[in-house]
Amino acid sequence: MNAPQILTANIGFRGPHARYFGELPVLELPPLDHVRLGTFTRWRKEVPAEARFVPRVPDAVALAGFVGDEAAAGWERTRAIASRLRAELVLLRTPSTFRPTAENRAAMKAFFADRAGDPFQVAWWADGLWESQPEARDEVADAAGLIPVVDPLALDDDEPLPAGAQFYWRLLGRLGLSGRYSDHDLYKLLELAQGRDSGVIVFTSARMRPDALRFHGMVAAGGAELAVAGDDPFDDFEDDEGEDDDEAFDDDSFDDDSFDEDGDDDSLDDSMDDDSMDDDDES
Repeated sequence: MNAPQILTANIGFRGPHARYFGELPVLELPPLDHVRLGTFTRWRKEVPAEARFVPRVPDAVALAGFVGDEAAAGWERTRAIASRLRAELVLLRTPSTFRPTAENRAAMKAFFADRAGDPFQVAWWADGLWESQPEARDEVADAAGLIPVVDPLALDDDEPLPAGAQFYWRLLGRLGLSGRYSDHDLYKLLELAQGRDSGVIVFTSARMRPDALRFHGMVAAGGAELAVAGDDPFDDFEDDEGEDDDEAFDDDSFDDDSFDEDGDDDSLDDSMDDDSMDDDDES
């Protein structure tokens, strides 16, 4: 069995994209519905060729229920952004108001059936009742060609991960004083990824930055290969609920103001010109 390609991302970065991509290979973008297309073109030019952006699908697509002119226009913008960023993957979030009704399921399937030829994949982050009805979510995702978004470390023990060769996992953080992941947690991610081809694991707050960097280092050091062999390098160590004396966990690591602890949508302010919110297009 070959080790999967696992890419790491972290949310909450403030500063030049080139600096971020010097540490991690994937950047999930916040909603940027009003940013000029020319800004995305500039961002692409400013980063290494191997850097990967994951843009968000405009909210209008889901809010329109995947039908009508607004949904179509939102998807055209998605295509334009993905093209300018050379994105291979986009993130779709459906709100809790978009429930797993028969009508909504049919609308999603029909919408994506008409767009099956798009040159990028779609990861689907389903809020609300979909989370308590994973079978419904996974059935729609399979029919529509979407990658379900989950936090594998937050699932119940008897709840299986969505099937598929690709995965997109967004980690919400551990409970407790530190909120940080232990080595066993991170190694479990490597184990859970076995048998798949590739995927992205997103650490969803700036406070998770040390975990993201540590996990990225584990992958780079061959952690995925160890998981294939079933060799847990942390078997001989106590699991202290995420507490660790490693320098990666020093409080000083959070003093870097290039990360926004809240992961707010303003985390990219330093990368956008004052006129980047202009509605006019720019090639």
